[in-house]
Amino acid sequence: MSKMIPPYISPDVKSNAERRIFDSFRQCEGTEDWIVLHSLGVSKHINHIYGEIDFLVLAPHTGIFILEVKGGRVKRQDGIWYFTDRYGNTTEKPKGPFEQASAGMFSVIEALRKNFGKDSKVLKTTFGYGVMFPDVIFNDDSIDINKWQIFDKNDNFVIKAYIRRLSKHYTNQIIEKYKVSPKDILPDNKIIKEILQYLRGDFDKPVPFQVILNETETAQKKLTVEQFGCLDALEDNPRCLIQGPAGTGKTILAIEDTIRSLSKDKNIAIFCYNNNLGDYLKNFFALNDNFGQPFFAGTFHSFMLKIIKDSNIPIDKHSYQEDDFWDTTVPLLFLEAISINPVKFNKIIIDESQDLLNDIYLDIFDNLLLKGFDRGNWSLYGDFSRQSLYTDLSYDSMIELLENRTSFINYKLYTNCRNTFQMCKEIQYITGFSNKKYSKNAISGMPVNYLTWRNENEQIEKIEKLLEKLLKDEKIRFELITILSSRRMEESVVSKLKIQIRNYCLNSRDYLSFSTIQSFKGLENSVVILTDIDSYSDSKILYVGLSRARAVLYIMESIAAHTERSKLLIKAVENE
Repeated sequence: MSKMIPPYISPDVKSNAERRIFDSFRQCEGTEDWIVLHSLGVSKHINHIYGEIDFLVLAPHTGIFILEVKGGRVKRQDGIWYFTDRYGNTTEKPKGPFEQASAGMFSVIEALRKNFGKDSKVLKTTFGYGVMFPDVIFNDDSIDINKWQIFDKNDNFVIKAYIRRLSKHYTNQIIEKYKVSPKDILPDNKIIKEILQYLRGDFDKPVPFQVILNETETAQKKLTVEQFGCLDALEDNPRCLIQGPAGTGKTILAIEDTIRSLSKDKNIAIFCYNNNLGDYLKNFFALNDNFGQPFFAGTFHSFMLKIIKDSNIPIDKHSYQEDDFWDTTVPLLFLEAISINPVKFNKIIIDESQDLLNDIYLDIFDNLLLKGFDRGNWSLYGDFSRQSLYTDLSYDSMIELLENRTSFINYKLYTNCRNTFQMCKEIQYITGFSNKKYSKNAISGMPVNYLTWRNENEQIEKIEKLLEKLLKDEKIRFELITILSSRRMEESVVSKLKIQIRNYCLNSRDYLSFSTIQSFKGLENSVVILTDIDSYSDSKILYVGLSRARAVLYIMESIAAHTERSKLLIKAVENE
């Protein structure tokens, strides 16, 4: 995997072709010593006051190559080049991409000559340029174009073979002209380092980690047009099922739905399944009293226990150990309690409702609602296809359960407003989730970072180094980082770290927090570290874990998992 500088692609880059080339370099196997500079500014351009190079590849023992990328439709007529993007917008230029790439190469060579001197070994190396047309098959036979310089749709994003091809042809040209040995003109690591130091010093100013974090999260806080449409639908329909993948803002909408409902009626409850999410909902309304207080905000099970206790119905402490305690015992005791002391709501709102859909819970909702479940007011938010971790029911079975009870509108969310574009891509190829709208408006963000380990000790060492970097070097606050695992803490490698880590809670400001992936469903954080990944086979758990980060995601994977992921990536590329 090539080292990308900068490590993420700027949101200002509108070219989808550049984004895909960027990802291809970043994910290219066997190029760990390659350095790829993206969008390199050239202040000493030979033809212009200022120029820009799309990609500059520094590959030890291979060469230095300037690449110009042109996405969309390409046309040349009467010497004028026309480029049409995916939206149908056409620009025309008198100079083509081959001239641009050539000028970029000679600008870099000239800048290096002035800095290092004309006799420097830096200049006695293989330089070259190429043009990339990833969206079309480019089979022009013009005299001024060499086919081997072209990367097009036929290359299938096999980026390593293309760079090797450039290296072979340019090296052979130099050998034939100057009668030198290949070892004399292929750059070693020392030369690459010298060139990189000069180019980065003059032209590349990396954005601080904290700035990237802040900008990413600021851009994600705006409600989407899709979400406003959902809120409008809620105004006119008493019973709504709101479905959406992870990151589409279901919890935000559930809270906004509650706030709007409270402005009309105080007899409202908002429920969920997970304790951590329940604490978040409870805490939100406790700290935002100006919105009004729902009768209850938190987990549905804690609500049932509260009503049972208030009705003075005893619970045998030994029954807590029974397998069916939460699914059968508590619901039956709750129905007994409300038969003694009825509780009625004008509306109930349920977040992560896929975890609370079965016949007995629907019977309870029917008893809780004025006008019952079939004629009362309710909103159910959930991801019924990908995040139903606590039920064996299929998507169709859950929808059928609801349809057998009553009629309702089914509103679907598609746009991801939590995760970055880079995360969306990883989610899609690792879990098989496919939705073209999912990442359409996502912020580009930083790439997902994979750290591969061979054994437990190596995983511990890499996690500790990563945490030291984030906390000490990048100055990231404790509460912005959450470590996730599919295992409980005592079974996870996290329990063996030297740094103090506690189970997640809302006010974990002075220490790092840990949670199982299952318990973190419905929640998110700025930086998420997924640990103990020794396989990518459990797509539902991975889907939840991969989608919890807002800005930066790190994945600690075993060698076996790394091999498995490589195969998934190849499969995803083949299916594009």
